[in-house]
Amino acid sequence: MSAETVHLKAQLPQTPPPELVHDPLKAKSTVHGSLIREPMPLMGSLNHFKPISRTNCKRNFATVWGNSPKENYLHIHPLNNFNDDLDKNLNVITSYQARPAEDIFRNSAERHLGARGGWHADIGYEPHSADYTVLKLTQLPESGGDTLWASSCEIYDKISPAYRSFLETLTATFEQPRYFQTCKEKGFELYTDSRGSPANVGTSLKAHHPVVRTNPVTGWKSLLGVGNHCQKIDDLTAEESRRLHDWFLQMIVETPDVQCRFRWNNPYDTAIWDNRTLFHTANLDYAGCGLRTGHRAVGIGEEAYFDPASSTRREALDAEKRAKGEVFDGKNRGPENLLAME
Repeated sequence: MSAETVHLKAQLPQTPPPELVHDPLKAKSTVHGSLIREPMPLMGSLNHFKPISRTNCKRNFATVWGNSPKENYLHIHPLNNFNDDLDKNLNVITSYQARPAEDIFRNSAERHLGARGGWHADIGYEPHSADYTVLKLTQLPESGGDTLWASSCEIYDKISPAYRSFLETLTATFEQPRYFQTCKEKGFELYTDSRGSPANVGTSLKAHHPVVRTNPVTGWKSLLGVGNHCQKIDDLTAEESRRLHDWFLQMIVETPDVQCRFRWNNPYDTAIWDNRTLFHTANLDYAGCGLRTGHRAVGIGEEAYFDPASSTRREALDAEKRAKGEVFDGKNRGPENLLAME
């Protein structure tokens, strides 16, 4: 993976290491200028930063890292009762609180889905959905509970150009009706004020997004119309929509080269990723092995859009190589290709 690479744990560029960046504006330039497009090595867990800071780092995360619209902040989960009592912008992720309304192990087995049914990009049901997510686990089960990511850019590149042209004309309906049942069972009230963006208000928890979107940072196309928030592909019959969604999901599940799997080894391990180019899911294989608990901060990005002038990831990278003379296409003879021809 490249720009969509999962940024796991504390990460540093390849040697020589850069000077530490303390200025948010310089940090923004560094992230969006180079690091966002390059694979990053794995480092140690962030155990000297206990819970995610509740101070200015969250504001910087939303506005600097995420390059979010100025009116956006961090997401407030509609089920705010699950959130940290001291900070609405910090979501508590725990297998304990999910019971009994969301017995994830039981429901997963009953639906015969397992991790297959858990693939999603965060808060797709909001009109302004997520850009970057930071997830830090503080309590780990004895085994299991890995997180998997899949590149929505790479999946899209595997689709034929003719079929891509059709998909780029479609929109999809995203919705999260399950939260209403959770409120009813647990006596919760749905959080209806601004959930990190003036666009994310009310009780509908429903949005329409393009099936194919453009990442504003890289300019690359990626698949969006899939996941457990995607209820249907608009303007298609129910059967056509279901078959198309199942095909998208099949590509995620059955294509290992688009996936990255991370085993949470230590408390305070941290993952950072861009929901605009990655789907993710937790592996629900830790029943009876202890709690899986952590904190999540979700930045709010722009309204998802499709730019017809944007390119796929492979198209963009190939164009860059051709410009540098690194791809042999009958005209350019880069060093790599000359060596391969000998």
